Order: sequence, then C-alpha cells, then structure tokens
Amino acid sequence: MLDADGDPAWRCLEVPSHLDALQSARALALLSAYHDWGGIDVVWIERPMGKHIRSIADLSRTLGVILSGIPPSIPVSEITPGEWKKTIGLRGHATKQDVGRWARDHARAGFAGNLADGDLDEHEADAFAIATACRIASERAVQLIGSPL
Repeated sequence: MLDADGDPAWRCLEVPSHLDALQSARALALLSAYHDWGGIDVVWIERPMGKHIRSIADLSRTLGVILSGIPPSIPVSEITPGEWKKTIGLRGHATKQDVGRWARDHARAGFAGNLADGDLDEHEADAFAIATACRIASERAVQLIGSPL
C-alpha cells in the first residue's frame, strides 16, 4: 500500500496460528471487511506464484478473501515477485537473503517494520520491498497517464 504521503506501507491482518487454511480464510474475511481502509490510495498485491499447487491454491484463496474486503473505491493492482524484485534493482530470481540485505540497506527510521534491533524478518523485508516497488510503479503510471484524482 501507499500511505497518504505516498510512502510504502503495509498492513498485517493476522489470524490465529492454530487455524487451518479454511478457518484462516474465514477469519481473514472478517478482518479484511472490518479493516480501516481510510487514508489508503491504492492497494498492490503480490500475485501468488510457485511450483507447489497446494500452496498456490491456499494463497489464491487468501488473495480472494482480501480482495473481497477492499472497498471498491480503492484501486487494486497486482505485481509478480520477479516484477517487484527487478523494479527495486534486484535480479528477478533474487533470494530471500538478497531481499533482506536490500531492505536493511533501504529501510529508514520511522518505517513501520521492526527496526529497533536494526533488522527486519523475511516477511517485513518482502513487504517493504514490494511496497517500495509498487510506489515506483505507481509513480511511473502517474507519469504516463496522469493522476486519476
């Protein structure tokens, strides 16, 4: 997501870890539907990709649940892992370690991630990298077509 200042941001909608995939999807539907979407100008979502069919099915279910809770007034776009990695200057098949190093080098004070110990976990690093790539992609789109507002 991009916050009101155009800075990369993310929201974590956490469900209890003891739930199975179907129960998690139902819980996520409630969290998404009642989430405060105020101040959000655009939502970008990473397109589920991979070689394990069951994982992709679970991720796709989760994606559908999240999409159903986003107000129709908020534009939604998707980006593939290779696209966001290239957009921030990494190889399309960059590793988790590559993304982690990039995130540590680019995260700044005040960023929503856990910077108290100077480190981001792999999920925070991915979220920061994806949000940054999406901000860049949004800026490019505005340059091409102008601001929709």
